Amino acid sequence: MTTILRLLLASTLIALPGCIGSARIAAKPYDVIVVGAGLSGLTVAKDLMRNNRRVLVLEATNRIGGRAHTIAGFSIPVDVGAAWLHGADTNPLTAIVDWMGFRRIPTDLDGPVFFGDHRLNEREMREYGEAYEATERGLARAHADRPASEFLPVASRYRALIASDIGPLESGAEIERTSSADAAAFQSDPDDFVKEGIGTWVQKFGRGVPVELATPVTGIRYGTEGDGGVLIETATGKTYRGRRVVVTVSTGVLAARRIAFRPELPQEKWAAIHGLPMGLLNKVVFQFDSDVLAAEGGNAWVLHQRTGTSGHPEVMAFVIKPLGASMVVGFYGAEQARRFEQLPDSHAIDYAKIALRAMYGANVVAHIDDARTRVTRWGKNPWTLGSYSAALPDASKMHAELGKPVGDRVFFAGEACGPPEFNGSLAAAYVAGLQASRQVQASLLAADAARERDRHPERQP
Repeated sequence: MTTILRLLLASTLIALPGCIGSARIAAKPYDVIVVGAGLSGLTVAKDLMRNNRRVLVLEATNRIGGRAHTIAGFSIPVDVGAAWLHGADTNPLTAIVDWMGFRRIPTDLDGPVFFGDHRLNEREMREYGEAYEATERGLARAHADRPASEFLPVASRYRALIASDIGPLESGAEIERTSSADAAAFQSDPDDFVKEGIGTWVQKFGRGVPVELATPVTGIRYGTEGDGGVLIETATGKTYRGRRVVVTVSTGVLAARRIAFRPELPQEKWAAIHGLPMGLLNKVVFQFDSDVLAAEGGNAWVLHQRTGTSGHPEVMAFVIKPLGASMVVGFYGAEQARRFEQLPDSHAIDYAKIALRAMYGANVVAHIDDARTRVTRWGKNPWTLGSYSAALPDASKMHAELGKPVGDRVFFAGEACGPPEFNGSLAAAYVAGLQASRQVQASLLAADAARERDRHPERQP
């Protein structure tokens, strides 16, 4: 077992005291206050608690998990946010998910492709695959972080399809606003579902972490107190004191200045925040009343291209029969998703039904249980303001910049701070959480050592 895997597993397997919602305000400041109880914040807290640090997590919503959220009401648990373990062979979460007893299910992201009601034949799928691979080779050979659109095939009938798959359906942004470096680095194969729901796994992962729910942070004062610590202001009126703070909220929340920093964050930090804006990928979930897609394989990623009312190609993706269930999950991203969020849910539902009717026939659509349908709106969620970060061209380097501490008091984590090969995913959130925890621990150890030297100068050589 490698050293890094030992660290990753140790950070998870440790038994931790306390429970969600059990934190109390004490006169003595916390060693570390963590803002946000998504996977990254929970990882920070668990790793610091393993090192006997006094930690409190402040969470704006009434649950932990952040953008990993599993819901009931369907024939299987449904993840309305994060759903995949991308690059499962190299994903640091894979071993943890397995150890905790959750079941991984492989998925097929090379499923069928439809142009309208035409299912691409073997020759056409080969042509599409060759055009896609040529695009990926161009991205991999790029010497600079350019718009990913510059590497699309110039004269290919599959250009719009590839553009949508790399852009809106992967980065959550139009391909012209997608970093070629991030697109090239992202490890997306193999990709596994978690049978019980990846949000369910995050809930279990977070057990034992002290969290104050329904406590939105509104302000962070740092480096201004006599002890050089931080003051955390919240919408509840409570103020919390700590020696250090780790901020794990989305770049959307940071860019909207939902949290006021005093002193103001440096320009380099704001450049990183704005270089990593939130992408948007939404879902529409359908439950069928019978197995009307019995002939189709399960867990397949299916692409559908149609001509929109504007005359331009429009692409939507579907996971057919997730976990073998009589269900379909549709995906649409970027500007299309933003337009749909301005309209009633029925618009996204009807749009997806048109695609399903074209691909599989009216009989399939007739068996949709309309009472068991769900549409997500991550761009309208005030605590995320999007789905996950999407680096702009020439901004892949901003992942590392965002993860740098400010004033040795304010530290940052969250998926936007993670490595490009996991960009936007739970693995990025986890790795960034470990990185921030180690930064904080080093800072506290140095401060403790300096304090000890000041108290006992006679012990110095």
